[in-house]
Amino acid sequence: MTQGLTVAASSIAAETTAIDTIAQNIANAQTPGYVAETPVLSAVPGPGGTGAGDGVEVSTIAQATNAILSTNTWQAQGALSSVSALQQTLRSAETLFPISAQSQGTSTTAGSSIPGELSAFWNSWDSIAQSPSQSAPRIQAIDNAQSLVVSLRQAASQLMEITSNVNAQLSDQIAQVNTLLGKVASLNQAITQSSSSANVNELEDQLRQVVGTLAQFSGASARLQADGTATVSIGGITVVQEATATSLELAKQGTPPSTVVVLATSPTVEVPPANGSIAGLLSAVNRYLPAYRAELDAVATTLKNQVDAQLAKGYTATGASGSTYPLFVGTGASGLTVSAQIVADPSLLAASGTPTPSAAVNDGANAQAMAELATSPTGPGTAYRTLVQNLGTDTQSANNQLVAATAVATQAKSALQAVSGVDITEQMTQLLTDQQNFEASAKLVSIVSTTVQSLEQAIA
Repeated sequence: MTQGLTVAASSIAAETTAIDTIAQNIANAQTPGYVAETPVLSAVPGPGGTGAGDGVEVSTIAQATNAILSTNTWQAQGALSSVSALQQTLRSAETLFPISAQSQGTSTTAGSSIPGELSAFWNSWDSIAQSPSQSAPRIQAIDNAQSLVVSLRQAASQLMEITSNVNAQLSDQIAQVNTLLGKVASLNQAITQSSSSANVNELEDQLRQVVGTLAQFSGASARLQADGTATVSIGGITVVQEATATSLELAKQGTPPSTVVVLATSPTVEVPPANGSIAGLLSAVNRYLPAYRAELDAVATTLKNQVDAQLAKGYTATGASGSTYPLFVGTGASGLTVSAQIVADPSLLAASGTPTPSAAVNDGANAQAMAELATSPTGPGTAYRTLVQNLGTDTQSANNQLVAATAVATQAKSALQAVSGVDITEQMTQLLTDQQNFEASAKLVSIVSTTVQSLEQAIA
C-alpha cells in the first residue's frame, strides 16, 4: 500500500511539473528567443535497484534546441543586416544625384540641380556668342557658373555628411557589440554556476537571444558548448570564451586609410566581420562613398579643365589671351570656385576667336565653341551621368540582394521556429494528456486510501 501511494504521489508531482511547463511554454509563445521546453521523465528504482520501482521523477527540463538551425538563422540574419545597412546608405546617396535636368532655381535638394545648371551654363555661352559686346549675357554666364559651383560643393558636403553619419553609426554599433560581448561572458558564468535546470534554461534562452543580436550587428557566430555556454567569434577571431570577453574598436589601416574593426588589445588584431550591419557600413564607408566622391570630383575637374582650356584658346574683348583669365579655380568638387577676377570684370571672359582688339569686342567664335562643349562625350555631363549610373547600378544590386537575403532569413527563421518554437495546438494536446495522467494518479491515491480505510475497519 505504501509503495502504491509513493508511486501515485511521484506521478502527481511529475505531471504537475509537466502541466506547469506547458503553461510556461504557452505564456512565452511570443517571447523572442524563447525555446519550447519538455520535462524528461525517468523511473525511480526500487530499493536495491530491483523490483517495480518507486514511481517516476522529472530528471530535467529539456529544450527543443537545434544547433545547426540556430547557426543558419544567425548567419541569415547577419547577411540581411549587412545588405540592409548598405542599401540604406546607397539610397541616401542616390537622392543627391538625379539624372534628369531641372531648371535653375527649382531644386529643393542639394546637388539635384547639377544637370539643369550644367545645361544653363552651356546655354549662356550661346547667348554670349550672339551678343558678345553685351555685358548681360556675360554676367548671366558667371552667375550660372557660380550656381553650378555651389551645387557641386553642396553635393560634396552632403556626401561627407553621409560618411560622417555612417562613421557615427559604426561607433555606436561597436559600443553596443562590446556591451553584448560582456553580457555573453556574464551569462556563460551564470550558466556554469547555476544549479537549477529551469534557471539554466532561462539563461540559455537569454544567451541565444544575445548571440542573435550580435549576429545582426557583427555577423558573430557561436559554438554552443556541452555545459550550455557559448564561445563567440567574429570573422574567425574568438571574442568570448567562457567568462572572458575581448572588446572591439575602430581603427584606420592601409593607404589610403580604411576603417577597420580590431581587437582592443596591444598589438591590435583586425576582426573582419563578414556579415552584420557593421560589415555593410564598413563597405559603404570604405568602398562606395569614396568612389562616389571621386566621381563627383571628376565632374568638377572635367568642368574646370575643359572650360579653362577652351578659354585659353580665345581672347578677351581687348584681344588679351584667355589663358591668363581662367573661369574656374581650385580642385575637386568641394574646392572649386569661380575666379574673383572674372566675377569683378565679366569682360575678361575670352569669348572672342580673334586677338584683334577692334574685332574681338564683337566676336563670339570662342563662346560658340564653348557652348558646343555641352555635347562633348568626355565632358562634365558625361562624367555626371557616369556617377549617377554607377550609383543606380549599385543601389539596384543592393535592392536585389535585400530581397534575396530577406527570403533566406525568413526561411531560416521559420525552420528554426518549427523545431524550437511553441506550437499551441501541440501544447494543448499534451496538456490534455498530462491532465488525464494527473487525474489517474489522483484516482490511484483515492483507491489506495479507500482500501486502507476498509482494512482498518475490518480489523477493528
